[in-house]
This record gives sequence, C-alpha cells and structure tokens, in this order.
Amino acid sequence: MAAIILEAVVLNSNHNHHYPTTTTNPAPGTGGGSVKSDVAPETPLAAKDIPATIWLLYNTKLTRVRTQGLEFVDDLAKAARNEFSPHLRDFASSDITLHVNEHAEALTPHSRLAEIAAQLSPCGVSKTPLIVKVPAIKAGSKVGEGLIRFWKALPEASLVVDGEVEYLELKESYILGDENLGDRLLVRPIYKELCEFFKANAYNRWVVTGTPGIGKTFFSVYYMWIAARAKKTVVWQPPFLPEHLSYLMTSRGVELVGTWDSEITDALATSDAVHIVDGKAPKLRKVWTLLVTSPQHNHYHQFLKENNSKLLYMPPWSYEELQTCKAILYPDERILPTTLMDRVFEWYGGVPRYVLARASTEFKRKGGNEDAAFQAVNQRLTEAINRGGIMDVMKAFQAKTPDGQFSHRVVHIYSHPSGELTRYHLSWASHQVESAMTKRCEQELCIDLPNLL
Repeated sequence: MAAIILEAVVLNSNHNHHYPTTTTNPAPGTGGGSVKSDVAPETPLAAKDIPATIWLLYNTKLTRVRTQGLEFVDDLAKAARNEFSPHLRDFASSDITLHVNEHAEALTPHSRLAEIAAQLSPCGVSKTPLIVKVPAIKAGSKVGEGLIRFWKALPEASLVVDGEVEYLELKESYILGDENLGDRLLVRPIYKELCEFFKANAYNRWVVTGTPGIGKTFFSVYYMWIAARAKKTVVWQPPFLPEHLSYLMTSRGVELVGTWDSEITDALATSDAVHIVDGKAPKLRKVWTLLVTSPQHNHYHQFLKENNSKLLYMPPWSYEELQTCKAILYPDERILPTTLMDRVFEWYGGVPRYVLARASTEFKRKGGNEDAAFQAVNQRLTEAINRGGIMDVMKAFQAKTPDGQFSHRVVHIYSHPSGELTRYHLSWASHQVESAMTKRCEQELCIDLPNLL
C-alpha cells in the first residue's frame, strides 16, 4: 500500500529539463524530516540593537530589507520603495510613511534608526512587520516620466536578431519605465507561439497563466510592443493600480484615468484598442483583452465564463533560455556568476525571477559571497518544501489558495506533451525538489501507515 500511495503523490518525474553537469556545493540537506535552510535566525540584531533585518508589509505583500548602511527612517522608506517596485516607484520617499502597526503614527523621516531601535525591534520578525503606506492614487494624478518615455520609445524598439536569439532593445528608456527591469527584453519562442495562436483563433478574451516568476508580465510587454507598432490604443491595468484606475496609452501619451470614465469609453469607441491586464480580474468590456496572471482562480474564473474566452499556459524556461538571457542581461560574472545561476537552477528550475534576478540581487547584497547568496535565494524554496505535508502542498496547489505561492515553488506548470497551449501537466520544479519531497513523503508514510492498516 505504501508503494501505491507514494506512486500517486510523486508527480511526473520525467522532466524535460536540461540540467548543467557542473559540480556544485551541496544545497541544504534533508535530514531530520525537513530541508535545513542553514540561514541566520529571523531576529538577529545589528549595531545598537537595530534589527539586522526589518520586515515590511505593503498591502498584502511582505518582504524584508537589511538595515546595514541605513541611518535614517527616510533611508528605510527608500529601501521600501525599491523592494516594492514597481508598486511604489513613482512615489517620492517623503510620500512613503512607515508605521510599527496599522494604527500607529508614522515614524518621523529624519529620525535615526538607532534612536528608535526599541520601536523597530518587533519588526525583525515577519509576524509583526513595519507597515508601509502611501497616499491614495487618483485619476488625473501625474504619470511617472519613466512610463511616459517607455511608451513613447516602444514603437521604435529594435528587434535584435542574433542567430536564433531575439530580443527587444529600447532606446533611452526602461521596460515599463522601471530601471530595475532594464532596457532589453528576451523574446522567448513561446511569446511568438502564443501570438500566432491569438491570430489563428477568433477569441477576444485571452488568459495566459503559468508558474509564478517565469515572466508573464514581460510577455504582456511584448504584446504591448506589437500593439504600439500597429498604432493601437492600449488600456493597461498593472497589478499595483487599484481596479478603478487604468493607464490610457495613446498617440497623445499616457494618462491615468478612471477605468469606467468617459476617456476610456471614448477611446475604445473611436480607435482600435487592446486591454492588457496584469495579475487581477479584468473588468469585462467590449474590447480585445489579454490577462496575464499567476494561476489564481479568482483572477479569471468569471472572465472565462464569457463567450469567446480561452485559457493558455506558458511553460517555465529551459536552461538554454536562461543561459541566453544571462548572456544578454547579466554578462558580467561579477554581477551574476554562472556557477551561482547553475546552483539556483538545480533547485528552482526554470524560473528567472530566482535563477537570474534574485540570484544577482543576493550576490550583490552578500558582497560577492556565492555560498551566502545561494543560501539566501534558496531559503524561500526551503520554506516551501518544509511547509506542511506533501498532500498539503498538492491540496493548496489544486485549491488555488494563497498557500499556492509555496506549492508553486515546488510544483511547476509545464507544457503538455501534446504541445497544445490549452493543456498542461504538473511536475516537480527540479530533481532536487523531487528528491526532497519524495523523502518527506516516505517519512510521512512511515508515520501514517500504521493508521491506514
């Protein structure tokens, strides 16, 4: 019976991954029934009793920043803006307020962190984070110069072809106006495949989903480029805007308007337009719509009830795609060593958010210490592996609950063997994850099996 149960919960292990064969240091072990993270405790203290790490909460998003090098509350506000980009990128640090709890007064921007160490101490753990607040965004608010420059430059972006590799290159602007996203966008083959599917099928409501962190937003930027070159109007709803606001992107520029205001109604009635929505439920309207989102059922279940709607799946990246992207975006080994990329890939699989972006960020934060950077990146995956039992992971994944953010780190959505974009299959993120989860399953069975007999 144990063998039958084990076979049922161990997903398809015949990955199509191409894993590098380089010899690397062992990742966290799996002794004692869990994968050890080998990371510092959550509440270390820096000089003068300031927590070495402070947790931040903005809306429902939780992250943490290191306090080393930060002197004033305003420095912490700037760090929060960077961590929550693009949500806060257009706010001045003076507009960002920090609160030790939801109802507390804002910390004074010019206060030294050392002077308020006692107030900050509880924020060294994730259960009591520092609350980040900004003024409410309203229709008619000023649009960031970065986004305006991006939209203006987008139609003229060059599609660079280098052998079998293609990428968009912007001039004097950054992707979506965010410097952190750079000025180049690798055009994956799946992007073109999806767009060809759009053309070949007469649907006008599309959902593209897939494993979190694989770049669905970048696909929406690629389609935005296609629309801009065709001189179409784009109504863009990014995840950081409240649902009642949208960016109206026309030949006149970019405006922040009410989603149901006459400006959008008139634009849709008088021009060829597309509606691009990122990470939220679209508000249905009579316009061609593309929704890109992580697999959160509440984002698209109502949308897909409408006629002329279709759900498609985008797979994780191959190792070769990650190599290509590194060569274009992270060519300097001093910014991202190939050995670090390989180590993270062996655990996370084809998710560039971790294998490239997070690995590079942590390598810089750790002062070029590759082992420390790897442990920092791998901590979240370690937590996902150790979170609950193996059946809990599967139930969370199937139920599309908030816990899915953990299950999606260990279970990925892959292309269906048939190659059909409307179908998918589930598999472990990597062989390392598969091994760790199999050991956990075996341990759980040893404990639970007597109760099944």
